[in-house]
Parts: sequence; structure tokens; C-alpha cells
Amino acid sequence: MSQYIDLSQTIKNAMPVHPYDDEVKLYQDKFLERDQYNNTKLEAGMHIGTHIDAPRHLLDRTE
Repeated sequence: MSQYIDLSQTIKNAMPVHPYDDEVKLYQDKFLERDQYNNTKLEAGMHIGTHIDAPRHLLDRTE
């Protein structure tokens, strides 16, 4: 029987990041009254939340 472990995390401002990375920036950049729609912008490095992509950091490729 397979067991699944949920590694997802809520993306939010001030969440943990790698010490060398910039902080997560999550903010509304479009507003219904002004832009006719709402939109939220996310700026983040690859070291937010869980870190299951670690082996890729040691490979010299962009795939």
C-alpha cells in the first residue's frame, strides 16, 4: 500500500527562505475598480517552503 505525504506549504509573505535568497513578495498588483480585474503577484526564489528539488542545484543544466 502506498502512502502519500503532503509536503505543500502555504505561500505567504515572511515565510521561511534560504538565508541567501530574497524574501517572498506576494501582493495585489491589479484592482477591480482601476484595472477591471483583480490579480496577485508572486515574487520568489526556488528556496521557499519545502526543498525537494535539492539535487538539481548540483547539476549544470537548465531542463
